[in-house]
Amino acid sequence: MSYMKISGKNCRKNSPVFKRSRQQSRSRHHLAPPSATAQRGSGKIVTASILAVFVGVLAIAVMLLPRGFKDDLTLIGQGTPAIVLTHDKNLVSSTQAMELLNRVRPDYKGQIQFLAVDVVTPTGINFSRGQQVGPVQLVMFNGRGDRQQVLSGRLGEAQLRNALDQLLMQ
Repeated sequence: MSYMKISGKNCRKNSPVFKRSRQQSRSRHHLAPPSATAQRGSGKIVTASILAVFVGVLAIAVMLLPRGFKDDLTLIGQGTPAIVLTHDKNLVSSTQAMELLNRVRPDYKGQIQFLAVDVVTPTGINFSRGQQVGPVQLVMFNGRGDRQQVLSGRLGEAQLRNALDQLLMQ
């Protein structure tokens, strides 16, 4: 006869205690209690919610990226005057400067290259050091690539247009 130890007792395999224990063991492995299933379901909802929030934040971040501003500094000195914004996405004033440039840019399309460099990238750091400028400054270059003017501080649209018109006359 074969015996198994169940709950500290030796039981025969055909005994009622052994059969009950075996049935309970099977049911524990195959069916989770309803509360556990509900917890797993709510976990999926939480995970899906976190994922949705992440995707939403990512979409907003992409929408806030500067539109139409190239960061190719090799365009400076290629025959077309250029203006470079030293952009820092963490500063409100940088966003405002970008909005100002976006308002005037259509009137100067094809006449001036509008560029932006992020001051926390290697390209932006090198440009800022080389030009000795900080974040949220507008560096203006003539078509030959000679630096003409640096604008900083809160500019009005009229001031910016005046500076751009002067740049075109050089």
